[in-house]
Amino acid sequence: MALEALGQYRSLVVDYSIIREYAGTALFGEFLDLIVSSSADIYVSKSFKLLHYCVIHQADTKNASASNAMRDFCSLLLPGRKLHSVQTTETTEFMAGIAELPDCCIVTTATGIFTKRLLEKKPGFKCDLAMLEAGKVTIYHGLDDLLSNYELQKISPLASVNKYLEASAFCNVGDTVTTGEQKPIVLTKRISSGAEGMVFATDNPKLVAKIYHRGVITPL
Repeated sequence: MALEALGQYRSLVVDYSIIREYAGTALFGEFLDLIVSSSADIYVSKSFKLLHYCVIHQADTKNASASNAMRDFCSLLLPGRKLHSVQTTETTEFMAGIAELPDCCIVTTATGIFTKRLLEKKPGFKCDLAMLEAGKVTIYHGLDDLLSNYELQKISPLASVNKYLEASAFCNVGDTVTTGEQKPIVLTKRISSGAEGMVFATDNPKLVAKIYHRGVITPL
């Protein structure tokens, strides 16, 4: 069981990315089972509720699993008064609010906004942090351990390019372009367009392509 290590904690601080990314999966079901078996108290920030409202109001069918997961999550915790909210959306204030929780572990994901805020703001904390990525869990023991051992996601070398696009090239759906590593990708759908260029979805679900208009400089 991927999450069995979380059973040792009396307090779990849960980031909304757990629901957003793992709703409807076997791992989320395992997480709910662990909550029941461990009788842990669950703590969330005010932004947890705010982010869920945003998902609901999008009225997108692809978010149905997140709505169902939130319902199951609350139905398990509310009757026993095991769900607690720290009334702030500010990262540093939230971390201060959970600093004295007994046997505490923060549960988040590698791509969650909360993780990004922790790495940016570096609010001091000594409790454990469980990072979910690709269905696996890594435990970090406080901020210092997180900063020392967490491997940041690589940034494409294209992000440092600040030159004009001089070629008279025009791209559209169905065309093949190359990445900064000279790997071909196919443009499958135009996501947006603007004064600087167009953004396309590609045949690689992990990549989008931004095609700049000629004569435009844009810092990424």
